[in-house]
Amino acid sequence: MPPKRTKADYEADDFVVSDEHDDSAPSKRSKTSKVASKGASKVNNKPQTDDEGGLFWEISNTRRVTISEYRGKTMVSLREYYEKDGKVLPGRKGITLTLEQYSNLVTLLPHIEKVLDDREEQVARPEYDELKAESAEEDKIEVRGIGGSKPEPSRPNFVATDDEDE
Repeated sequence: MPPKRTKADYEADDFVVSDEHDDSAPSKRSKTSKVASKGASKVNNKPQTDDEGGLFWEISNTRRVTISEYRGKTMVSLREYYEKDGKVLPGRKGITLTLEQYSNLVTLLPHIEKVLDDREEQVARPEYDELKAESAEEDKIEVRGIGGSKPEPSRPNFVATDDEDE
């Protein structure tokens, strides 16, 4: 272990630190502006399809919101993903919500947003009117393409597997 330097050694050193302010140095940004700039990033509103046919929206480079079915129940998942051998796979970190839990979260969003606003954090607001207008346009295009009639909703194809009735 090298010997420790004494205070006299430091004072004898010719290295001097200037206390003058350098205007060319970049100014520090506040934490609020960092969060606001991150939140302002553009998110792709169109759903994408994964390899298994499930719908998802990317919220960041490694995080997705997915809608899936498990035992006949619709689930909403927020999960991290990673890439391995050219495939995007779900990571261990994430949460899956039932529709009831997701509905409760949506109900709480105004309260959460109020607390964030009190802390001077900015959150982007969704444009529900735009979504309704896009949906109405798609419905008009769909109706025109079929000849004025909307397609009937598809019914599940149940296959009889019981041999007891025979």
